Amino acid sequence: MEPELPSNIVVERAFWVAAASAVLGGVGPLIVAIGHTNRIGAVLFPFAAAAIAMAAVALFYRQGRSLSALVYFLGGLAIAYGLLLVLAVPMRLAVTGSCPPAPQLCTSGLEMQLTSQEGTGLTIAVGFGLISLFAGFIGLSVLYRQRGPAAMPPVWPARPPEQPTPPPPSEAKPEPEPVTEPALVSEPEPEPEPESEPPPPPPAPPTEPAAGSAPDAKPRRKRRPKPPTG
Repeated sequence: MEPELPSNIVVERAFWVAAASAVLGGVGPLIVAIGHTNRIGAVLFPFAAAAIAMAAVALFYRQGRSLSALVYFLGGLAIAYGLLLVLAVPMRLAVTGSCPPAPQLCTSGLEMQLTSQEGTGLTIAVGFGLISLFAGFIGLSVLYRQRGPAAMPPVWPARPPEQPTPPPPSEAKPEPEPVTEPALVSEPEPEPEPESEPPPPPPAPPTEPAAGSAPDAKPRRKRRPKPPTG
């Protein structure tokens, strides 16, 4: 099924012109020949069918190009049949012959010649029929040249989604053996070197007693406590 086409004013108006031309081509010969002999009035029926077909395309051309082309083809066949129907009258008169114009008598039983009203109606039918065909062809060509709408993504996927493959069973990895670090051997600290003793200070020179100084006082003896009497 084709997606719905966007609206196009050129296509729509072209098919409306085709429908109106078919109507004028079918009604015109009847109006011109009112009150006179009219042997081409039967063109009204095929042209009416063509007008309905062209109007249907103008209304529903967005439903798809194939449907529009089919309906236009049927309307074109109706117009072609109507043109052959009106052109068959002068061709038949040319082949079989016709009666002489009045006031002469026609004793051979042939048909009368085309009147001026019939000639005018024939011209109207052929002219508007060709205009209808041409306008419809322009609309159909424009319809096929315009770009269609972007295709919508499908609602359902074309195939079911692929299930993810299960991961392979994980193999038990052996626990790594504890690595024993080698004991660090402390290096013996070097013994401190004995410090060299500083040289003894030089002896102080003896001091002489100053003159007039008092001799050294003798130290006092401590008294012993008396024993208690009995």
